[in-house]
Amino acid sequence: MKLEDRLDETQRRKLQELLRAVPQDVDSTLVKYGEEGVTAQTCLRWLKARKWDVKLAKKELINHAAWRKEFLSPFPGHKHIPSSAVSLELGREMVFMLGTDLKHHPTVLVIGGKHVPQDVERTKRFISYTLDATIRWGHLVSRL
Repeated sequence: MKLEDRLDETQRRKLQELLRAVPQDVDSTLVKYGEEGVTAQTCLRWLKARKWDVKLAKKELINHAAWRKEFLSPFPGHKHIPSSAVSLELGREMVFMLGTDLKHHPTVLVIGGKHVPQDVERTKRFISYTLDATIRWGHLVSRL
């Protein structure tokens, strides 16, 4: 079943509206920095999370692309935070990818007690690294 087949007419219209409204440079920025770009699936996630408000979804998707570009700019040539940038946090062994649940979604165990609060930017970088790794892993296992 296609994605659009699961939506009602209003939702389909809003999805198409958002796909047309998002500037091309947002798509290329997202792809350049490791995301899937502005696809129907991406737009659907942003619309659902913003209660189908097209203007808000567009604004926040543009802001997200700008944040992604700024956040990864210290790592030229990388689409994700490199593991070398979070080696201290990885060494603490506080995040584990366990496998998948019954629906084949990736499961992650985070042991918060091992987190040592330090620099907020390092923490953000580690969270971004962990989420990106989990998403990539989820895409891999979904293809099996």
